[in-house]
Amino acid sequence: GCAGLEGSSDGSHGRNGIGKTGRHPGRRGRTTDTNTHEPTMAARTNVPSTTRVCRWRCGNTNARKMRHACAQATRRTDVDLELVMENDQLHSTKEQVWLVAGAVATLTAAFAKGCVPASGTQDVLVGCGAAGAGFLAADLLSGIYHWGIDNYGSASTPVFGNQIAGFQGHHRKPWTITKRDFCNNVHGIAMPTMMWAALLLVLPSNCALDVFGSVGGLFVLLSQELHKFAHMKKSELPKSIVMLQDMGLLIGRKAHGQHHTAPFENNYCIVSGAWNSFLDESKLFYKTEMLIFRLTGVEPRCWSEPNDDWREIAQE
Repeated sequence: GCAGLEGSSDGSHGRNGIGKTGRHPGRRGRTTDTNTHEPTMAARTNVPSTTRVCRWRCGNTNARKMRHACAQATRRTDVDLELVMENDQLHSTKEQVWLVAGAVATLTAAFAKGCVPASGTQDVLVGCGAAGAGFLAADLLSGIYHWGIDNYGSASTPVFGNQIAGFQGHHRKPWTITKRDFCNNVHGIAMPTMMWAALLLVLPSNCALDVFGSVGGLFVLLSQELHKFAHMKKSELPKSIVMLQDMGLLIGRKAHGQHHTAPFENNYCIVSGAWNSFLDESKLFYKTEMLIFRLTGVEPRCWSEPNDDWREIAQE
């Protein structure tokens, strides 16, 4: 029989083996026939078909392989339902993990390089000021970049094409970002931040510059994860993140929600959102759009009525 392969209503599996009472440890309240190890009718209800096929067809010798295949089938189903970009995925690959780890390591090394020569109260104050300035710079850069890829270019644009297509797809299915693994979510900006940190490492030591650059680079790297938090309910977030959002130190769900209202022309910053009021009230982005239009004749997307590529699709 398929001991330990009883799937729960959400597609998860129990642990191997059947208890003395005939219950699978991983399936509360669902039983099997202890003589045949076949699931009872109560165990068959509300179980995904992919799980049932794996459970009924496999034997004890193939249980581990079938559990893996079943998990992969369930994961592929989730991906097909949620993603809008071809060949995209929600889970992190080994390459993405190593890339993000490399970026974090080089940023940490650059930060340490700036802290080593620091001594005395004055250097500490300079370092704290540089860290705060780096945090604010990251928020500003996230807004400028977000504005650019939201309004210009297409999926075929060199270098930035995937990012442009991804952000356009994000407007259609904004909840998808909440299902991404950490490294999968932030790896797209890992290489530029790693190159920036490497540059800091080869430059002469300077406390203010190294701390500013490394802290700013770190929050640029984390910007997509903070963006992800802004799409999640408070009940889904750690209390510390909710507290920082309530304090205005991180962009919150309500503030970022204004960006997802047509014509998608404001509230572009996604780290803390501290720059959003200034950028929107000063109409800096609009003035830049006008300048680009006069020089090139290219209109930003936010000047047009949102089409089907931008309208949000209700989550099923």
